[in-house]
Amino acid sequence: MKRSAVLAIVVAIGGLALSTAPAYAGAGGSPSPLTSFFVCQGVTGDSPGRTVNITVPLLGLNLGSVKIGSASLACVFAQLFDPATGAEISPNPGNTYADLKCYAISTKRTPSGGIPATYNVEDVFGADDVRTAETRYLCAPATLTLP
Repeated sequence: MKRSAVLAIVVAIGGLALSTAPAYAGAGGSPSPLTSFFVCQGVTGDSPGRTVNITVPLLGLNLGSVKIGSASLACVFAQLFDPATGAEISPNPGNTYADLKCYAISTKRTPSGGIPATYNVEDVFGADDVRTAETRYLCAPATLTLP
């Protein structure tokens, strides 16, 4: 379960990151610094019924014939502020982070006044409903390195 949640985060964030980074033919795009935090919420929906091959160059992983299950998380851009000073926290001060690190978070279970309980999210695999009351993770730009 934990592995599929992490994969869902990577797929969702990858879609967001690639939508802001230029893609280069044949190379699958180039890593670029991430400039935002992301908040991830629970998703309800069916499996898109697709199988893909996944390559993770940094880790030397080549995952062939991976069946995509139902979405579990959808992530949106977010701003963070220091509660003591009110100052905005910069997600990537040196503009060097191109990967993500996600933290479990605890939030109120009911949305603020005027915010809908659900919204729709769509990507290359289909559309699903997102429950705003199920905010689960905060993801920050990071650098992943191998030992």
